[in-house]
Amino acid sequence: MNRKIFTIKGIALGIAIIALTALMLTISGSRSEASAHDDIDRINALLDEFEDTYSNKRVNDVRQLFYANSVIAIDLDGGQNQRVVGLEDWLQATEQTIFKLNENISDRLTNREIVVLRNIAYVVCNYTYIDDTHKAQGMDVFTLLKTRDRWRIVSLQWTGDTVETY
Repeated sequence: MNRKIFTIKGIALGIAIIALTALMLTISGSRSEASAHDDIDRINALLDEFEDTYSNKRVNDVRQLFYANSVIAIDLDGGQNQRVVGLEDWLQATEQTIFKLNENISDRLTNREIVVLRNIAYVVCNYTYIDDTHKAQGMDVFTLLKTRDRWRIVSLQWTGDTVETY
């Protein structure tokens, strides 16, 4: 009959290994949680910057928040007016029409729901857009990608749920 004899040293070593492993997992989990909070803070800062640069008609600064090949998807009039355009086409149209025709612009993103999946994130939020003659409200969906510790926008989709003219 083979019997294993456990020594106090062996048991203590086993407990120490388990405790060390648990500590490492806890630290790793805390880092991941802290990292996720850092990512959410950075994404909120990016969205704040989008609000500011768009509202202040700074096209080149808006451009810097996106990847060069980003796409913009627009769904207006309950799905009756839909289109997908590239970033540069959208910026050019925005500059030629909205920015040139309006002295005052405000674009606010509220009720932000941010989901981070490693280096990919998406944000669903409400927007309220106001210019000299219109007020529009709807939903924005941003898709983001983090490279080299920087979040940038891959795509922006929005719905124009309500538009008021005054």
